[in-house]
Amino acid sequence: MKNKILDLSKNELDGALSALPKDDLNKFILFTETMRILDYWSVFRDILPNKYSLSIPDFEILKLGWNLALEHLYVPVKTSGFPIKESTEETRIFATSLLHKFGRSVLLNRTYDMLNAGFVSAEIKGSKIVIRVAEYSGNQFMDNLEFNLLSGMEQNISNSLGSYLNGWHIGEYDDPLTEMNMPGAYFLQDSKKEFKKYHLDDVDELMGNLVFPWDSGNGVMMGYDALPELDNHFFSIAVEGAISWRNDVGIHPSVQLNGVTGSELTLIVAVVSSLHMKHVGFALSAMKKNKTISIPQSLTIWTKKSELIDSIQALVNLDRDTIKRGVDSITLTPFESVNINGHTTPFIPMLVDLGNGMLLRPVSSLIRNPFISTSTLQGWRTPNITDILSQPREDWMRDDLYYLFKGTKYKVIDGNIKIRNGNKVVTDIDAAILDRTTGELALFQIKWQDYYTNDIKKLRSKAKNFIEEIDSWSFKVSSWIEENGLQALVDTLRLKLPKNKKINKVYLFGLSKTSARMAGYGYNLNSNNIAVCNWPMFVRIRFEIGASKRVFHDLYTEIKKNKDNKIKAIPLSVEISSNESVIEFIDLWNDFSNYEDGE
Repeated sequence: MKNKILDLSKNELDGALSALPKDDLNKFILFTETMRILDYWSVFRDILPNKYSLSIPDFEILKLGWNLALEHLYVPVKTSGFPIKESTEETRIFATSLLHKFGRSVLLNRTYDMLNAGFVSAEIKGSKIVIRVAEYSGNQFMDNLEFNLLSGMEQNISNSLGSYLNGWHIGEYDDPLTEMNMPGAYFLQDSKKEFKKYHLDDVDELMGNLVFPWDSGNGVMMGYDALPELDNHFFSIAVEGAISWRNDVGIHPSVQLNGVTGSELTLIVAVVSSLHMKHVGFALSAMKKNKTISIPQSLTIWTKKSELIDSIQALVNLDRDTIKRGVDSITLTPFESVNINGHTTPFIPMLVDLGNGMLLRPVSSLIRNPFISTSTLQGWRTPNITDILSQPREDWMRDDLYYLFKGTKYKVIDGNIKIRNGNKVVTDIDAAILDRTTGELALFQIKWQDYYTNDIKKLRSKAKNFIEEIDSWSFKVSSWIEENGLQALVDTLRLKLPKNKKINKVYLFGLSKTSARMAGYGYNLNSNNIAVCNWPMFVRIRFEIGASKRVFHDLYTEIKKNKDNKIKAIPLSVEISSNESVIEFIDLWNDFSNYEDGE
């Protein structure tokens, strides 16, 4: 069964490769058409009525095929300018079919890996091979859904300014220092307020008046005039997103990548994102206003690198050399396509270099956090990139954690603390917070691993390491406290307790930036004395608990209770045909739109 699936994957790939043009110029033209397909469905899949749209599985299969299109079609353009060719229904059908065939090859290859890992099962039913996801594997998706739950909570907070939620008074403060000293203060750091003044309410009307048809000589495309207010509107929105994207991926503002700081790179990513967003906005306006414009051809555009640098410099206060290095940091070059080989996670860079001073600008790069593709690029270019990115992360995450426990009620411990037996280091305590009112002490192990991959072996390795390290840490800390006593812990943490006060209870927490439910990968904690979750889940539960009397007790209890939540999802069954075989995927894809917390 497994070998048959692997053979089908190879047959799909061989069939796709046999249909490719031989010369570089036509390869690039076909590459552009595949990018147009990806751009189009990235924008319109959720907008069009179901009968005109792609299903979720088909769109995911197209995305899986994209890396193979990059690997086999992306070649440098040896002439000046952009080799434009009209996009027709016929060329789009061919490009879609090719991407789908590439995607089926990748999907079947990943199915082989998932079968080996036990993530899925396969059985023959009649003339079909039926693939089902293992029941435990569904836990993988819960961590991702926590990001959505946190986003919804933050929106609720934003909509509740001036009122009370969960015992908190919701407010914005120009000078928050006084508020931080209030007992039990809770802070979500908000970098958005200063940009909201640039938001426009009449965007659609403004854009509709600026867009016009442009006859390229090879199809009628979209043109539009400039308006500074629109540029500022989209840039202000993009900055909000870019800061969040950067923080999620873990590129600290101070790190240096290609001679550009994380802070400078964030601004450059924000400008390019704003140009992508604005272009999509004009495409939506053009679709309503002028039926002669080819939207599928218009979404994928090109620009001179020098002109893009000019556009960025007009919006941000950075010198030209810095901007150039930043643009290079988010741009894939033709000579790097070799790195795509075997890389199955869809890789869509913000910019694609033609090799002749021109750049393609795929708007589909925004369907996923663009800092993921950027960090992938840097990983190819910088051998020690992992060390560079990891170095500030623990301090960064600890600072964000402590922001949730401000005020005189809490005492936080600066830095990383080592616990020892004599001169021998037993382990580290990454963060510690004392509730002065209850005598309850929370100790944290902080983990920031990157899970932005769909490589089965890498995911299982990361999951195994995470579980082993959390188990080891909780055992070592508990054993050390049992052997040495709470007073030794107080002394080691250099805690100054109020007179006649003592530590009443110690709670252990394992805090991961992105993923924590490793049961979905087949690994379970042995330790029962530690509450483990990812960052968005911790922030969400911290807010929902509110100003309770025993915050750490309630946090610990709720995290433990939430860890086994099940997903209410609607399976999206799909069949693919390959070499006269039919493979039915029962629940590899699911609809989570009606998800509610809990079973």
